[in-house]
Amino acid sequence: MTTTSDAYCLRSLGALDYPEMWAVSFPDLSIPIYVTHSGEYSVQNIGQSPNDVARVLLEVIARHNESVAVPKLYFGGFTDVGLNFDDVDGENLHYRDLPAGITIMSYECDAPTMVDQGKLCSPLTASNYACAISGPKIVGNSFEPVGWVILIPTDCPGFAPPNRVWKLDEDSADLAQVLTHEIGHTLGLQHSNRTEEECEAGGNIHGGTATMATSVMQSAIPFKYAALRAWRRDDLAGLEQIYGQGPSQYEIAWWVDNDYPEYPDDALAQSLNGMAVARSAMVSTQYGQATQVLATTAPDGRVLHRIIDSVGNVTPDPSEAAVDPSPRGLTYAMPAAAKGWKEADERLFVAWFADEAPESLVLTLRVAIRSTGVLDWSFTDHPDIFEVNRLAAGFLPESETFIVTTLTSGGSRVQLVLFDIDGNPIGAPLELASLQAFDIGPPSCQAPAAWSPSLARFSADRTSACSSSKLTRRHHRPQLWARRCSLRSILAAVPACSPTSTSPIS
Repeated sequence: MTTTSDAYCLRSLGALDYPEMWAVSFPDLSIPIYVTHSGEYSVQNIGQSPNDVARVLLEVIARHNESVAVPKLYFGGFTDVGLNFDDVDGENLHYRDLPAGITIMSYECDAPTMVDQGKLCSPLTASNYACAISGPKIVGNSFEPVGWVILIPTDCPGFAPPNRVWKLDEDSADLAQVLTHEIGHTLGLQHSNRTEEECEAGGNIHGGTATMATSVMQSAIPFKYAALRAWRRDDLAGLEQIYGQGPSQYEIAWWVDNDYPEYPDDALAQSLNGMAVARSAMVSTQYGQATQVLATTAPDGRVLHRIIDSVGNVTPDPSEAAVDPSPRGLTYAMPAAAKGWKEADERLFVAWFADEAPESLVLTLRVAIRSTGVLDWSFTDHPDIFEVNRLAAGFLPESETFIVTTLTSGGSRVQLVLFDIDGNPIGAPLELASLQAFDIGPPSCQAPAAWSPSLARFSADRTSACSSSKLTRRHHRPQLWARRCSLRSILAAVPACSPTSTSPIS
């Protein structure tokens, strides 16, 4: 983002900065993250399987890469290594066995001595759930950048609160929140709500304001609080301060995907030349060989759009791709797009969260609408207050209604926001009180019918007998589809599903 904010605290490595350190092993600043799955430092010590921890980590990585140009993260796989406190040649370099990159681990309950020595998370209090650090690993003449995140185990008598349970429940540690926060530490972010004096006491760099209490990197955040499961404005400003804006240009590429779910041949991709972007794109969900609209953002956070017809023609010109040229056309998260129609008039609908400000979680849901043949946008702000910067959009033909899906901040419940064909809000947001979700996807609605189902994609904290889950290289997480009825019944019908597992996330 070119618009910086003022509240962050950045860890200083002294003479060696973070980009230089990571570039020793990863010149493109694409950093692997590993999960320790066996041995005394296995993540199983938190009471969850390594596979489940990895699934949550994939969500965290995907959200990071969606918002951050550099550094990028990727799942490096499982490892059996952890810390090593044995002396070697009179030296106790306890992280010498870790691979270059970031390693997620925990430890067994019989390690209080190491805790007391400050070599693991210390001090332990009821509010401590993890710790993290990164730095250069120098062994002999070799140098590698390493970072590690230690998740404090559950039910360890004497030094861990017995109620520490890792899962996605109202009163338990939210693993996705904790991983995002701790990975931020390994990348150089400190607690954002430190005062300037507190931050700079250790030689760190302060962003300029006295406090920042709405960032993922603040020292304490409520559990299952969906508003802080993805980087916020000031987190992104801190990362940009450390790593810069990254590559001068990314471009969106597309291809005819006839081999799904197999990954298509990159050589067949076609690039949307001339439109520099900061992230991937959200694409409308039209059936068949239909014209699609996509939405993304420029490197400065400006919301962009393009239209791709069934034979690959792309409009408008890149110089006209910006949806809203005003300051309110900037966003710090992924926008959403949908295509609808009223008789022969096709409409483009783009939605995004605007007006994100320091020291506030409040967001404005702003939408823009235009006819496909006329480059003249109309703008509307929804009057309600939103805090979670996750959204998607779809269209229900039967009632000529655009649907924006998002989540409530407390409880992480699915929320539907309705707009008419002209982009005007229809009533207050509809909360599906019985439906908790980790993330939300675009609703996909069938053509008009007497009873037209609308499918709302979401990922939840358990899989169920009526789920249709598939993990592929294209989709880094299983998706749960839930059948909905038409707007006549307020899209609130939820099928009766019997849980078949209790994994922390789908």
